[in-house]
Amino acid sequence: MFQTEVIANRVIMYNYIPCVLLDNSADYQNHATASTIIIRSHLHQNLENLLIPLKEILLATGNFSHELIRYSGVYKGQLSGRWGNRTAAFKRHDPKKKGEEFRNELQMMSSLRHRNIIQLIGYCDEGGEMITIYDYAVNGSLESHMVGNVQKRELTWVERLKICIGAAKGLKYLQASHGEDKILVHKEFKSGKILLDDNLEPLISGLGYSIVLDRNKGQVYGKPAGDRYYIDPIYQDSGIIRSETDIYSLGVVLFEMLTGISASFDNIQQPLINRVRRIIKRLEEALRVQEQGDALTIATRSQLSHQDKKLEDFRVPLKEINEATGNFNNKTWIGKGGFGVVYKGQSSKRWQNCTVAIKRLNSEGRQGNNEFQNELNMMFRFHHHNIINFIGYCDEDNEMIIVNEYASNGSLEDYLADVLDNKRRSLTWVERLRICIGAAQGLDYLHWGLGENNRVIHRDVKSGNILLDDNLEAKICDFGLSKSGSTDKPQSKLYTKAAGTRFYMDPLYQESGMLQKESDVYSLGVVLFEMLTGLLAYYEKAIEKGDEPQFLINLVRRYFDDGLDVLVDPSIKDEMDRRSFHIFKYVAYECISLNSKDRPTMDTIIDRLEEALEFQMLRENPCPLGEQLEPEATAKVTEDGSDRDHRSTEKANKAKVAVELEGC
Repeated sequence: MFQTEVIANRVIMYNYIPCVLLDNSADYQNHATASTIIIRSHLHQNLENLLIPLKEILLATGNFSHELIRYSGVYKGQLSGRWGNRTAAFKRHDPKKKGEEFRNELQMMSSLRHRNIIQLIGYCDEGGEMITIYDYAVNGSLESHMVGNVQKRELTWVERLKICIGAAKGLKYLQASHGEDKILVHKEFKSGKILLDDNLEPLISGLGYSIVLDRNKGQVYGKPAGDRYYIDPIYQDSGIIRSETDIYSLGVVLFEMLTGISASFDNIQQPLINRVRRIIKRLEEALRVQEQGDALTIATRSQLSHQDKKLEDFRVPLKEINEATGNFNNKTWIGKGGFGVVYKGQSSKRWQNCTVAIKRLNSEGRQGNNEFQNELNMMFRFHHHNIINFIGYCDEDNEMIIVNEYASNGSLEDYLADVLDNKRRSLTWVERLRICIGAAQGLDYLHWGLGENNRVIHRDVKSGNILLDDNLEAKICDFGLSKSGSTDKPQSKLYTKAAGTRFYMDPLYQESGMLQKESDVYSLGVVLFEMLTGLLAYYEKAIEKGDEPQFLINLVRRYFDDGLDVLVDPSIKDEMDRRSFHIFKYVAYECISLNSKDRPTMDTIIDRLEEALEFQMLRENPCPLGEQLEPEATAKVTEDGSDRDHRSTEKANKAKVAVELEGC
């Protein structure tokens, strides 16, 4: 049944406009009916009625006077004659785009009628000009009402709620405007595309890149388009276009309304949505500690006790260290490096028979007294479940010793090496993702968790400095080379002699000595590729017969454009969800960009990795809400993970959402 509306004595049938857009396709030829032909004829007639001569537009805008420009490419003008002295917005489309945006926007907008969608008045395609004309929104865009614009008054909370409800209603209409089997996705939804009329009623605009999807077909892929602060990360990384793409963007707008801060406003070096996520993660961490209650480990008890103690309170007599290690008996030896040797120790008195790691620094090695003091001062301040926990230290009789929590599964480097030597089982893809997320969370804490004036750059991120506890939880360690500095400038830099491990070191830092938090991002990217391939960064391998063996990152750069399938660890290849794999490889590749400005923040890396994990978990445990819903409400998921039953998804969403906007 057609959805119709009478406007200006014209009957507009707009639910089935996609049939018109397919008139040269096989789909149209196979499905054309009398009804669709009527719609096609009516649309063409309707567009002819909307045609406005260029001379009328030039008259209305004063030949596109600069004084009438409201924002990029949009002019305010006054139509007269048959348009009844109507104020309008004239949007000049870029001719360099060959009219694609213009035609798409015209076809979409001519069929849409809703109080929360900007009203198309007419168009012009004449004299090399491509122009669409809309009702003029006197209060401009919602974005212009954010913090920093002194010319706009602050919106009240009631006004903000009404704007959010109207925007949600407009999106709901768009998604349903093409019938039960189709769904329209805006793709570029943001506060800058929400216009406000004289009553502050929101009007969605900017549908030039929108797309109509078939609900009953598989996933649709497209080149990501949209503002980076609003774009759905799944769409950005994988190119998968879904109805949820617009929902994510709406969520960003909702937080803009709550905070009054534009998502693109990074006066404090963090986009809005990243700051919101960071706050949520802090709250989740607080909840995690609270829920542990009395069942605290020695590490957690030590962390909590740091708040009330000085560094001196953690001094351990050398006598007790000797007792715990059997005078550094070789049987307690668990590892070594340029810093010295690590021993495993126990003390019934001080550590209640819990095993600890005792790091005995070599005064002649790369870590002298300065590095020892640096690591002590760093670790004493750290309190995070993905940072190895500091328990004590000893500075006596020329010994420099640091006591940390014991990680029973050793370093990630050792684990991967043991797998290559068939000494341990291979990690699953889910385990690898969780380890990567943990490592990124630890580094994110270093970069931001101690406050804006106390950013810490690790300088030596590598798999050898990521320890694994008995639950395979990642723990960042070894802070002897770390540097602390301020983040009160957008491009905070520190120049120092390059230090770290060759195969993990940021080339920019290595060549220039310019140290930024992006240097840690590069190093983490190397670790991510170690996890994807099962190869260590310093191993050489030849992929094709006759090739010279190359190190891991060189192989990644060579094969990335071919998909990287040839480098994926064979032990996990068959279990990986393809979407999870694509999201992971793209964010990892961004990390090792040779341009530090192109590297993502740790917070963004965490978000991408968590998305990759969600896709993998969906593959292994399809429809986790299935047992909670009625049988007919269970979403059908195909082998590629696409949702075949959107009505079921809607029910599932209702089961998860506690509060809905009434009337949306």
